[in-house]
Amino acid sequence: MSEPASSSVLTNSQLVSACEEELRPLALAVEWLPTRRRGKPAHAATLFRWASKGLNGVKLEVVQVGGTKCTSREALRRFFSKLTEVSNGREATCG
Repeated sequence: MSEPASSSVLTNSQLVSACEEELRPLALAVEWLPTRRRGKPAHAATLFRWASKGLNGVKLEVVQVGGTKCTSREALRRFFSKLTEVSNGREATCG
């Protein structure tokens, strides 16, 4: 017999808490990113790619809410922090 599903979802060794972090669908969370060259906004596909394939071995934390993948500002901050660690030659750590 299988165990009941947990109310929290663990992804990439981190916990994205729907109760403690403001979640947005990836298509809308792209608004939280800084603009690119010449003021162009990042494309929503960028967040989907970071969540599925990652970047430099680091994946963006997401939770599945029904049929929608969501993330939080805090998850984006953790993602960027880990990317910075990796680019500076340090191994990414959780937390």
